Amino acid sequence: MKCFAILISITLSFSVFAQYPAEGYSLNNPTFLDSTIANYNVFFTGEMHWAKENVNRQKKMIEYLSSKNSLDKIITERSYAFGHWINHFITTGDTLFLKKLLKDDYYSYLKGVQYVDNYGFYIWLRKYIIANDLSIKIVGIDLEDFWNEKEVLWSFLNFTELNPILKSKLKQNIKEATSLMNQDKVSISRLNKWLNNLEKTLETVSVDDFHFLNYVHNLNQSVRYARGNPKNYRDRQIADNFKRYINENEKVYGWYGNGHIGLKHGKRTKALKEFGSILNQESEYKGKILSIGLVSFNCINLGQFRGKHFYIPYLTKEEFIRLEPQFKKLPTNTFVDLRQTNEIIKEYVQILLIVHN
Repeated sequence: MKCFAILISITLSFSVFAQYPAEGYSLNNPTFLDSTIANYNVFFTGEMHWAKENVNRQKKMIEYLSSKNSLDKIITERSYAFGHWINHFITTGDTLFLKKLLKDDYYSYLKGVQYVDNYGFYIWLRKYIIANDLSIKIVGIDLEDFWNEKEVLWSFLNFTELNPILKSKLKQNIKEATSLMNQDKVSISRLNKWLNNLEKTLETVSVDDFHFLNYVHNLNQSVRYARGNPKNYRDRQIADNFKRYINENEKVYGWYGNGHIGLKHGKRTKALKEFGSILNQESEYKGKILSIGLVSFNCINLGQFRGKHFYIPYLTKEEFIRLEPQFKKLPTNTFVDLRQTNEIIKEYVQILLIVHN
């Protein structure tokens, strides 16, 4: 009887290991993805903003995907202008420009404290792209941060300074933007007035700067959100921007807050239509998106999160309690592949990244 009990124990342990193995599932070398990576065009990873560990995870995914020829563009939870300026830095190597771009950066600093070294990340990214002779482009598909009014104006002034034609045609708008930049605080209503004046000018002059026009389009999207649009408005715009700037067959990687990358909306996501779920309904992307959610243990006071464990919105509390003993046995930064399981979770995110902070 004792031997039988030991046999059962061994069998159960093996069963758990077989269901969620660690070998080949490490973030450092996720070989389990090799056989299916060609099936997907879009790769998402979830994160908690302001967690310094995010940078290393992003690097590992970029290294892996590019090594498998599965990365053409990186999309970020940032504005179109931000992505444009990162590409400008990658092209020029102007570190002073990068420092100005990231001064008081929203995703680097929280209440004046730096949590994430985004400057170091983009320095690394440029070196990596050059060293490996890659042509990866960065695309910001989110809305512009209208609460950071000076960043909006900074982008405009740089667009016009770097383009003599724009500088010549938009003199009055440049004068207004410069005046606003010199003020201590710029209200959203005042910024919107400046934007309206800019659009009136653009109706009277011919401008063919593709990136500048996309920047203005992004401002128009963003001011509507700043005025208090419904919660699904933002993710709808992000999905539209994805289709606007990404070609159907391009290989794309992006990292977002966990709440944006779900492939389905329902009760556990509080009916929020994440841009991942919107995109997943499109015929050209249905079944072509691999979404990786985050589960974090012992993450008290980690970035924006103040709870003990992080597993929402894709795991219910009951699921987390049931799976917690198995997940805790795994080394940190281990992927759990749910695609061949019966877990409902896979309808939202097919893979989980388990981390111990």
